[in-house]
Amino acid sequence: MVCRTAQRVTICLNALFILIGISLAATGGYMLNVIGKYDIPGAPAKTAMYCLIGLGVFLTLLACLGMQGSAMRKTQGTEGKGLCLLIIYAVLLLLVILVEMVVGIVVFVWIGGSLGPVTEKIESNEKAQAVVKKGTLQASNFINCLYDGCCSTQEVNASTFNQVGCYVNDKGYPDYEGSLYESPCNENYPCDAPEAIAETCGILGSNLLSVDTCHSGIDEFKLNVANAVAENFKPIGYVCLVVGGIQLMLFIMAVLQICWCCGESDPVDDWDDDYDEYGRVAY
Repeated sequence: MVCRTAQRVTICLNALFILIGISLAATGGYMLNVIGKYDIPGAPAKTAMYCLIGLGVFLTLLACLGMQGSAMRKTQGTEGKGLCLLIIYAVLLLLVILVEMVVGIVVFVWIGGSLGPVTEKIESNEKAQAVVKKGTLQASNFINCLYDGCCSTQEVNASTFNQVGCYVNDKGYPDYEGSLYESPCNENYPCDAPEAIAETCGILGSNLLSVDTCHSGIDEFKLNVANAVAENFKPIGYVCLVVGGIQLMLFIMAVLQICWCCGESDPVDDWDDDYDEYGRVAY
């Protein structure tokens, strides 16, 4: 009874995950095209999208493997093959779950979201804290660079607008471990934004980039950017966490089939008896 139920659940959910895998890959490809302008050293957005595409493709193939293994597990003559496929499926599924959880956590940390009880575990883990600290520093520096560079393109008042400092690498891209960027504006505004972020400045809406926003200071600018990013990217974190939770159920179903599939297996239908040598229906 347990094995039959686990088999049905595995087949049904994996059929659903084939569609989900295709959707994830398509969504990742679309989002990769949209956020390509935002990728900077240390920022996880573009990396997360590559992971999403890879997970989508891998998830589709993995779902097919799970369906095949589950179907063969209780079929006469293929029990051993089904067992081997389910073991491979369970191991790979566990790895995918871990990767998806990491992607979800990275997205939440990058946008400053809350992970509830997981937050306490991150705060108590030195390695996790190091990753969080690096991501926070990179995100903060990136916002500073946007504020300094993009606000410089506005007709701001030099006495009201105060640059906060932007660190860049050798290629001019924002990098908190780089050197301090020296603005060529000399408090003569407006002027051109740094080449590395000029395109990003061009797509910022008026709610993020305006004279009033720049005069309000870096804290107000950070709040507006955080709200905009959260609105667009927070669903990605939710999707990864929810998908990981459902896959955890599939992992449990696979383990049940591996360990508790006793009793008689289903016979293989002999369709040859219903047809003649030419493939016609025999009467």
